[in-house]
Amino acid sequence: MNYYEGKYGSQIRVLDVIRLIVLIIIFSSYIFRIIQKYRTYPSGFTVFIKVFLIVTFQVKHIILLSSIGFYIAAFVYFSSSTTQDSVIQQLSQSYFDFYTLAVGQRSYSRYDVISFYLISIYVLKYFQLLTPVQLLFVALKKAAFELSALVFTVAILFIGLSILTCFVYGAYIFEYKTFVDSLCSNIKIFIFQEDTYITFQFLKFYRAFSIIVLLIFIFLIRFFLLNLFYPIIIEYSRLEFDKLESSKGGVQTDDTPTYTVKQSKLFSYIN
Repeated sequence: MNYYEGKYGSQIRVLDVIRLIVLIIIFSSYIFRIIQKYRTYPSGFTVFIKVFLIVTFQVKHIILLSSIGFYIAAFVYFSSSTTQDSVIQQLSQSYFDFYTLAVGQRSYSRYDVISFYLISIYVLKYFQLLTPVQLLFVALKKAAFELSALVFTVAILFIGLSILTCFVYGAYIFEYKTFVDSLCSNIKIFIFQEDTYITFQFLKFYRAFSIIVLLIFIFLIRFFLLNLFYPIIIEYSRLEFDKLESSKGGVQTDDTPTYTVKQSKLFSYIN
């Protein structure tokens, strides 16, 4: 059954069309940003390509374009799928691969959820009119290097452990037969959403090694490395909040040293 069919199919289609229009409107800000950036430089195709790449590979625009890509893929799939009840009745006497249809609908429904999640993150930038949100964004920009280093470290450890578990358990556990399956299974362990079946299968093979792997995932990556994100964000946010409060109170916020009259250069010249 297609998602656009049934009792509420027309309403769902209307809502999806509205979402698509909103995405197009938001996407126009990306186009205007490229045009605005291009006007500040001398004209030329090479310059345009450089501006296009610089604007496109900003984090906020990567999130926006990814969201639009996932949503368009889901929208096109569900719009082109025409398995209606009448068609099913006609196919009742012949073979029809409903399993492939169900798998496709499940996959593209996930794309729709991912698109909604990404666009929700992107829309947060418009809440910078609120002072607390603006301070948070400023703090995240200043902490970009530390946060990127942590993300890179976690990603390297995660990929390395996924390759290791694929080679060790691939021949014994179905969930680790390929690298992608190993990565997905490790993510489930990482976020504590895996079935206990995988843990029991772990302990059947290389018990001591399995315990070490689980400890690395749970304690080293989850409880140690990920908990380093919070102090960084909190510290930078606190500094930005202190600067705001100092500016409101008229307190000097720059690093220029203050002198008494006797310590000043003017007093030394007079003497």
